[in-house]
Amino acid sequence: KNDLYGHDVGDKILCAMAACLRNAKGSHSFGRIGGEEFGVLWLGDDSALACDFALDLLQAIRRSVAAPHNYTCSAGMARFSAGADMSVVLKVADRNLYSAKRNGKDCVYLEGEPVAAPCGATTE
Repeated sequence: KNDLYGHDVGDKILCAMAACLRNAKGSHSFGRIGGEEFGVLWLGDDSALACDFALDLLQAIRRSVAAPHNYTCSAGMARFSAGADMSVVLKVADRNLYSAKRNGKDCVYLEGEPVAAPCGATTE
């Protein structure tokens, strides 16, 4: 968007993204990693809630800025536990992010697969 509309629009979009993250429901912490990349740390071990959070966040992002400056988000998720090497966790999340970007953008990937329904949900 910076190249097309200028840095003032790019800054507006970054602020809108931060507002979406700030207003998202759930137990999380977030920060800007660099450029247009943000990191979100989901606090808890419920995969279904984390996936719902990510899908809801993408929906909020889609609605956050009016046309022609609207935008979407691609997300890569990674599981981790206490004592995990955060460098490895971030690399897994990054691989999933690039899977999302390669496979249509505006989606969430976890474990190399798109998230379309709550993660960990089982059918009986």
